[in-house]
Amino acid sequence: MFKLFSLSGLALVLLGLLSSSLSANVLKGKLGLGLGSAYLAVKYGVTSKILLEIRYISQEGITITGGRVNYNFNAAKKTVFYTGLELDQIVFKVDNTSGTGQSASIFLGGEHFLTEWLTINLDLGPVYTKLISN
Repeated sequence: MFKLFSLSGLALVLLGLLSSSLSANVLKGKLGLGLGSAYLAVKYGVTSKILLEIRYISQEGITITGGRVNYNFNAAKKTVFYTGLELDQIVFKVDNTSGTGQSASIFLGGEHFLTEWLTINLDLGPVYTKLISN
C-alpha cells in the first residue's frame, strides 16, 4: 500500500517539474471540473484573472448549492494567489429538523498548476451562515 502512495507521489512531483511553464493564463475561455472534500464544482475562466465557479455539496441530509467569483492576483505564475466571494443556498433535513438558509464567504487562497489539466488549491476565509428551521 505504501509503495502505491509513493509511486503516486513521485508521479505528481514529476508532472509538476515537467509543467514549469504553466500558469493561470491557460484558464481563459476554458471549463474546469473541481473535486473537493464532499463537493463538485464547474469553473469557467472569463479571463486569466477572473473565474466563475458553481458548486454543489450534498452530505448527510444537507445540500448546498452556490457560486463563487475568484480574482487571480498573479495569473502569469505557476502558483497563483487569489481572493473571492462565495454565495450559497442551503437546504437541510437532519433528524427532526429541516429548513433552509444562506451563507456568504470572502476568502484568500492559492492554486498550484501540476499540469495544464491538474491543479491543487486551498483557500480559507470566514463564512456567515443564516439558517431558518421549519
